[in-house]
Amino acid sequence: MPGLPSEVSIDAPAIVLYTSGSTGAPKGVVNSQRAILQRVQQYVDACHFGPDDVFMPLTGPATIAGCREMMTPMLCGATLYLSDIESAGIRAVRENFEKWRVTGVYLVPALLRVLMNGAAPNAFSSLRIVRVGGEKILWSDIDRLRDSVPQSCLVQISYSSTETTGTQWFLPRDYPERGATVPVGFVLPGIEYTVVDENACEVAPGNDGELLIRGNYTTLGYWTDGENVPLQANSGNPRLRTFATGDL
Repeated sequence: MPGLPSEVSIDAPAIVLYTSGSTGAPKGVVNSQRAILQRVQQYVDACHFGPDDVFMPLTGPATIAGCREMMTPMLCGATLYLSDIESAGIRAVRENFEKWRVTGVYLVPALLRVLMNGAAPNAFSSLRIVRVGGEKILWSDIDRLRDSVPQSCLVQISYSSTETTGTQWFLPRDYPERGATVPVGFVLPGIEYTVVDENACEVAPGNDGELLIRGNYTTLGYWTDGENVPLQANSGNPRLRTFATGDL
């Protein structure tokens, strides 16, 4: 029929998300439907989310975390409440956790510290999953979190970016603390990690280098002057792309 949209590939650009990353300079990250839906599927499978769960995203909808936190409940039948933390304020957001009986939430460490400090004893009593990521996580953050949530609440640690998924795990309660920061977990299926030196050669175990992430779910590229500038792709598999994180 005339007027109907043509079929769009699941690997075509689906969304452009602007982020400054670690550089401070805005960049438009182009993700496909495949990449976005993979994040949702992995999240649902790992946490067993379903119709009984309640979400209240605390990150903006124009972020990769916001997309995941909103699409997850919509695609698995859970309840979704929207709350603008900037206009509502921390006190109102805490009250909404208890009022709406939120069961799953994603927090960056800086927000975790603000939310948990001075909260009422039962403010977070409904939580069963707290995902923490986005920046370096301290053991003191985990202590603060566990003091505020039920003992049965699972803490999921992740390392990822707007460009790609990366690592994840559920932090065991008896995991020994080593150093100030919490390990980022295990590499997710479909993802490959390589650490290279300034000449792009793989470094020996124990040596520092830049982390490269390769997979079918990495960003398509960066939006520049009205078009996508693609990442380097594997010659044998154009969906297998390599993202240089800039992280050591």
